[in-house]
Amino acid sequence: MRNSMRQLTPQYSSNRAVRQYTEQHYLPAAERFRERSEDGCRIGARLLASHLILQQNWSQLRFISQTVQARADQLLFEVRVELGRITPEAVHVELYADALRGGQPECHRVQSWRPAPGSNTEYLFQIAIASTRPAADFTARVIPGYGASVPLEESLILWQR
Repeated sequence: MRNSMRQLTPQYSSNRAVRQYTEQHYLPAAERFRERSEDGCRIGARLLASHLILQQNWSQLRFISQTVQARADQLLFEVRVELGRITPEAVHVELYADALRGGQPECHRVQSWRPAPGSNTEYLFQIAIASTRPAADFTARVIPGYGASVPLEESLILWQR
C-alpha cells in the first residue's frame, strides 16, 4: 500500500494538478489577455469584429465534396466547401483524426486553397499528409481563422461528418 501511494501520489496530487493547469492553461490565457488588451484593446476589438461577422454568416457554410488520392507515402485530400459571404482567409479548414491507443489526436491545417471552377462562393482546400493512417480516419472541419481558441473561446465549428 505504501509503495502504491509513493508511486501514485505525484501523478494524482493536487499540487501536480494546480501546477499543470497553471502552466498549460492559466498562464497562456493571461498572456493572450495581455496581448489582446494592449493598445486600447485593438486586437481584442478586431477579434470581436471577426467573431460577429462569422457568427452572422456561419449558417452559409457547407461541405460540398471530398476526394482523397493515395500517392506514394502520402494522402492528398481535396475538400470543396461553400463559404457563402465568408472569405477563405477568415476560416481554417483542418483534417482531424481521433487519438489512437492513448495518443494525441491528429490535426492537420490546410494551407492551400483556390476558388472552385464556376463558383464565386465555393473553394477547394488541399493538403497532403503522410499516409500513416487510413484516409477514413480523418474528417474535415471548418473553424474560425481569427485566432480564438476552439472550443474554449469560440464554439463555431463545422464538421464534415
